[in-house]
Amino acid sequence: MRHRLHELLQQRLPAVRLPRLEFLGSFGGWRGFALPDAGNPLCAVELVFPVGWAAAPEDGVPLLTARLLLRGTRRRTASQFHRELEGLGAELHVQVQRQYTRLGAVCLQEVFPAVWELLRECVLEPALEESEFERERQRQRAGLLHWLQEPESVVHYGFWQCLAPGHPYAGLRWGQPERLQKLTVEECRQWYERLRRTVPAYAFCAGGLPAERFAAAVEELALAAPSEMSPPPEFPPVCVPRERVLGIVPKEEAAQSVLLIGQLLPGALEPDFPALYLVGMVLGGHFLARLNRLLRERFGMTYGIGSRVELLPGQALLQVEGALDTARLRTGLEQILQEFERLGQEPIPGEELARAVRVLHGALLRQSATPIAALNLLSGAVLAQLPADYYEQLLQRVQELEPQELFGVQRRWMSSQHLVVAVCGEPDAVAAQLEGLGQVRRIALPGAEELY
Repeated sequence: MRHRLHELLQQRLPAVRLPRLEFLGSFGGWRGFALPDAGNPLCAVELVFPVGWAAAPEDGVPLLTARLLLRGTRRRTASQFHRELEGLGAELHVQVQRQYTRLGAVCLQEVFPAVWELLRECVLEPALEESEFERERQRQRAGLLHWLQEPESVVHYGFWQCLAPGHPYAGLRWGQPERLQKLTVEECRQWYERLRRTVPAYAFCAGGLPAERFAAAVEELALAAPSEMSPPPEFPPVCVPRERVLGIVPKEEAAQSVLLIGQLLPGALEPDFPALYLVGMVLGGHFLARLNRLLRERFGMTYGIGSRVELLPGQALLQVEGALDTARLRTGLEQILQEFERLGQEPIPGEELARAVRVLHGALLRQSATPIAALNLLSGAVLAQLPADYYEQLLQRVQELEPQELFGVQRRWMSSQHLVVAVCGEPDAVAAQLEGLGQVRRIALPGAEELY
């Protein structure tokens, strides 16, 4: 079996060729892109505004506003709008991220004109009515209270409070509980106007819809855009902490502790990024990655632990996330810290590297299988201002890395010295486990008084 595995890891991998987005042109403040797939009965559309919750003057307003966009227009009540949408068999969705607000649809390409009309009304003629606002505000408050109950969610809030307190990225997408009750529909209307005026906005389409038809639709949308436009907000870079920081996010009577560990890395276009992306895969990017083998398979400390790399403007963030029995939290955390140190001191064995490269190769291959599957990846590259062939180049660069070159990057970057560690669990028990491991902060959880 061992010999068979060695043979598999030595096999040459087929080339990955992601489909290419077709740039349709600039239409006023809009930029159009298409990923045509003739004969595909479906089409997916995504409208992306380059402003998200990090730029909001008040936490919670962007999410509340985005939800209101799907609650009726000046021409249709919420019931009429969704009756027509469901009659078309289509799906509309909104998503609010740190830097972007997305409004999208998936439908049969033959009903695209009717679905586009609904989408267009959401953008140009939202109702933003007081009655719907009250419903959505109460719904958001319920969602916030549910979110506050989930350790896997609030640990992210605690992490950013430790990494970059006061930074726009450390805000609360759901809103502050007390302030949420005082928000007004007028604040949502003002935020919506800012959303509409921030350019460039992006329109993406994938599937069976012909590119020229989508281009015409985007051009028509652009003609109705506001005459006054403003550029996207800019945010300061996140600073690397001078020393290891540990944060405790309180969760009374928690059965276990959820931890989130992060390290800032150079951005996607920096020379060291491909090597560090591969190191992240080795650390926790798949089931047989180092941390899962150690903490799950060897010590039985967790159901699973993994890592991912998040792109920020000009930076990247390597994050490790998992859950541990609080009584064994210190032992598990020490093992994780040791692995960060090992990666800065020891070369990675060839078999471990080969497995990580194959996992990355397989993930890109699956995402390139259909245009609709590839759209999320490729649209993200456009928004991050990455080259059209960035992910193929990333894979090729990772495959070409020589062991000594990779080890040089490991030595430059991999250490436990500047890590940020957030732990959500029973606060006193967690504090006892973290003693002596670094500077410890207790994070006040907004709205906790409504739960306990």
